[in-house]
Amino acid sequence: MVSIQSLRNRLVGLLDTYKQLESQSQLKADELAKCKLERLKYESQLSELYNALTRKERQLEDIEQKIRENETKTSELDKSAAECQKTSELLTEKLQTRDDIIEELQSKTEDAKARTVSAAQTYSATIDRLRDAQTASERLEKREEELQRVVQELDKESALLTAKIARMDAYVAEANTRQAALEEAVSKLSERLDSANARTNEAETAAEELSLELAFLEEEANDWKQKGLQLQQQLDMMRMTMQTV
Repeated sequence: MVSIQSLRNRLVGLLDTYKQLESQSQLKADELAKCKLERLKYESQLSELYNALTRKERQLEDIEQKIRENETKTSELDKSAAECQKTSELLTEKLQTRDDIIEELQSKTEDAKARTVSAAQTYSATIDRLRDAQTASERLEKREEELQRVVQELDKESALLTAKIARMDAYVAEANTRQAALEEAVSKLSERLDSANARTNEAETAAEELSLELAFLEEEANDWKQKGLQLQQQLDMMRMTMQTV
């Protein structure tokens, strides 16, 4: 037969176990809060990535605007070269019948040719700049694609972490609810033990029943302790996953 003192000792041990479970539940709640803070940090990093992408798009628009301006200047240079060529031809025709101004007209012709060459060189330099701008634009497009892929991956990671945190919240709430129920059951058992002390004739029978109930409660408390350890392991894995991200 189990003595009243033995039952009391076991009840005290069970209360200690409940207190440890309560402490562990508080630690898990603190770790869950840390996970939420990490999530806010991740959302801030995601916002910074979006801002960087916006800046790159604006830079690309500026480059496209410069390309359009260069194209306009190139068109104007082409027109100027054509006009110079036409002027040179007209001057050459007039010089054939006017020997007294041959030298002057030849000088103007050479000048026109020099301007034509300069225009051609400017045109070539403009084409080179346009090619450089096109290369820079292609690099920006590749970088934009990379940033979009990173953003998509981060969105997926965020969804997974949010779902895991929600499940952890539910587990913690369930553990707290069960812990409160167990504490209430222990309180009732304490009252019944006190009543058993007053009723000596029924003490042994009541003690046996209480012993069975305590054994059941100890087994259930161990189960909840194992669940608490599993929650701890899952939170550790989540923290490692967020650190890796």
